[in-house]
Amino acid sequence: MLEAKSDYNRSILDYLNEDCWRVVLNYVPILDIIRTERVSRRWQRAVLIYLRGIRFRIISVDEEYEEKKNNIESHSFIRSLILSWYGRGNKNYDSFAKWTNKLGASVVATYCKDLETLKIMKAHCPNLEALTLLHVYYLPESREEITPYTLKEDFKCLKKVCFNGSHASDEYVSQFMGDRALEELEFKSCYEITGQCLNIVNISKLKSLVFDICYNLKSQHIISAMSQLNELTKLVLNDVPSELCSDIQLVLNKLAKLEWLEINETTGCVYSHARTDQPSLLHVEPLCQLGNLKYLSIGIKVTDNVIETVTEGCKELTRLELSNCEDLSSQAVRAICQNAGVRLTTLGLHAFDSLTDDDVVLCISGCPKLTCLSISGTDELTPALLARAAAVRGTLHQQHRLHFIIRNTNLSFCRKEIQTDYENLILEID
Repeated sequence: MLEAKSDYNRSILDYLNEDCWRVVLNYVPILDIIRTERVSRRWQRAVLIYLRGIRFRIISVDEEYEEKKNNIESHSFIRSLILSWYGRGNKNYDSFAKWTNKLGASVVATYCKDLETLKIMKAHCPNLEALTLLHVYYLPESREEITPYTLKEDFKCLKKVCFNGSHASDEYVSQFMGDRALEELEFKSCYEITGQCLNIVNISKLKSLVFDICYNLKSQHIISAMSQLNELTKLVLNDVPSELCSDIQLVLNKLAKLEWLEINETTGCVYSHARTDQPSLLHVEPLCQLGNLKYLSIGIKVTDNVIETVTEGCKELTRLELSNCEDLSSQAVRAICQNAGVRLTTLGLHAFDSLTDDDVVLCISGCPKLTCLSISGTDELTPALLARAAAVRGTLHQQHRLHFIIRNTNLSFCRKEIQTDYENLILEID
C-alpha cells in the first residue's frame, strides 16, 4: 500500500529526464502548459525552464483567425501563445504583462495595441524579431512623445514590423523606424499611408514589402523607392489603387530577385480616392523577366494570350492564383498545363464563368504535383466532376490527397445531395 501511494504521488517529472519531458511538452498547447504551473512549485519551475528554452510568439485572437482563414502555417520551431487584451485593468492585459515579464527573453514575435505594451516589450523582450502594431489608433502627436518608443535604440534583433489596422501616417512610420534596416515591412488597412515613408526610412535590406488594403498609396512614392529594393523577394499590392497596379508593372524589371508577387487592384471601396472604371492592363513583358518568380497572384483581368506568355516565361513558377478569369477560355487552361503543369503545386481559377468539367479534369491531370486546386464563379460544372477528378488523381499515384476547393458555383447549391467522400480528394464546397 505504501508503495502504491508513493507511485500515486509521482508525476511525469519523476519518470522522464528533462530532454524527454521537453519532447512531450512540445505537443501540448502553450496555454495548457501555463496552467500546469499551478499544480505545484516543482511544476512551476519545470514550466518556466521549458518556456525559457524555446522561441515563441505572442499573437492576438485576430491574428490567429487571419492565419486560419488564409491557411498560414507558422514555423514549427516557434510556439504560439494566444492572448487578447483591451487595456489596463483587464484580465487579459494583466496576463500579457505577466508572461511578457516572465518570458520576455524567449519572445521573438508579438503585437501591441498601445504604447504601454510597447513599453513592456521594450523592457523585457531584447530578442524580439517581429513586431505588429495592431489597431494602434491613438498615437503620440509630437516628436517628443514618439521618441521613447522608436526603433532607434531598442529591439536590436528586430527584422519585421507590421502596421495592422493602425492610423499611422507616413511621418509617424518614418520617425518610428528611423534608420533601422528591416527585412520585412507590412502595412495592412492603413488608410493614411501614401508610401512616402519608403523614401525616408532605410529599406536597403528589405526582402518583403506588403501593402494590403491601403487605398491612398501614390505611384510616385512607391516607384521612386524601387531603386533601393535590390534585395526584395516578396511584393504584395493587395486592394490598392488601380493606377499603382498599372504603374508598378513597368518597373518590375528592377526587382531581379523577386520570388513572390501579388497584384490586386482595389475593388472600389468608398475610402478609395483612386477609383477608376477602367480595369488595369497586365504588362506581360516585365513579368516574364522575373526569372526567380515562384508565386504569382493576379487580381487584374487577363486574357488567354497573357496567361500563355506568363506561364511560358516564368520558368520557376510553382503557385499561380488568378482572381479575375472573366475573359479566359479553355485555351488558358491548356496553356497553364502545357507550360507550367509539371511544376505547379497550387492553382486558383476564380470568376471563371466558362470553366467546365473537362477543364478541371485537365488541370488535375496536367498538373500532377498539385496539392491545392481552388475554383469559383462558374455554373458549368456537373455533379459527375467529383468522381472524375478523384479517378484522374488516383492515376497519378501521388502520396498526398488533392485539396480541392469549390466556391460560388452551381455545385454549391446541391452539395448536400452529392457524394463528397473520395479517397484521393479533400473536398471543400461552399
